[in-house]
Amino acid sequence: TGADTDAQGNVLIVDQRNNRIQKFDPNGVFLEDWGSGFSGPWDVAGGPSGDHFVSDQNFRIRKFDAAGNFIMQWGSYGSGLNQMQNPRGIDADASNNVYVADSGNHRILKFSDTGTPLPAIGINGNGPGQFNGPRGVALDDESYIYVADTGNHRIQKFSGDNFVTQWGSPGSGEGQFFQPYDVTVDRSGNVWVADT
Repeated sequence: TGADTDAQGNVLIVDQRNNRIQKFDPNGVFLEDWGSGFSGPWDVAGGPSGDHFVSDQNFRIRKFDAAGNFIMQWGSYGSGLNQMQNPRGIDADASNNVYVADSGNHRILKFSDTGTPLPAIGINGNGPGQFNGPRGVALDDESYIYVADTGNHRIQKFSGDNFVTQWGSPGSGEGQFFQPYDVTVDRSGNVWVADT
């Protein structure tokens, strides 16, 4: 259900039904798998420190070192700043802060890399800066935040917690989406969207 690359170009895959993360080299050669205590992991993100963060459907974020050793976890079920409902996409910024698409609460949560809650982005709705079940979140090299606003069939872009722009509408034509689940940004700044 999710994938990311590490600093060496290895590919990390969220193998959700097997409750593990699988690691492959850039040519697809299997290297290792890791993870314990998962209950339906959804996405994985690598931070600049080399640590990895995994969003899990048991309403928590789990942190691992580069070798897959468990470090810590945080979160619980609810709507408070350290709580979540259906955490989905996850990414980290250059300061190792962690962003989580809190799909059930229609917002993007932000944490320090030790789980301290930071101001969240968005509320439920269909206006600019509002979300309907967001599933994916990604940051570019300039720390702009891109959100796959799944229920609103669009992508939204933010600078910090400030809305910048949006694009997309419901449909199957070019530039339209039907429940986009994930988003990422390549090194050239192009935005890629999984249009489910």
